[in-house]
Amino acid sequence: MKKNLLVVLALVFFAFSVKAGFDFSLFGGYTTVTMGEMNTQIQNLNDSITPDPAITKKMTKFTQGFIVGAETGLSPIPGLSIGPKIEFIGGIS
Repeated sequence: MKKNLLVVLALVFFAFSVKAGFDFSLFGGYTTVTMGEMNTQIQNLNDSITPDPAITKKMTKFTQGFIVGAETGLSPIPGLSIGPKIEFIGGIS
């Protein structure tokens, strides 16, 4: 019984795969980021440095960023895509 069920599921999967469309897309955009821990660590490091008193210390916090990525997959039915996705988020000061 279990073998029959596995065979049926495999056939259904391959039937969807034959009919499925292949999707690939690139994306990118602007985002806001909350990097409180990183900003605190940078501030602590900045405070630990004792430069010449004539030099004023200035710190710019990370508050915004960008995102780029790509995704690909099979679409067995409209509105459903199954596959890997990779993203990169970079901070802008």
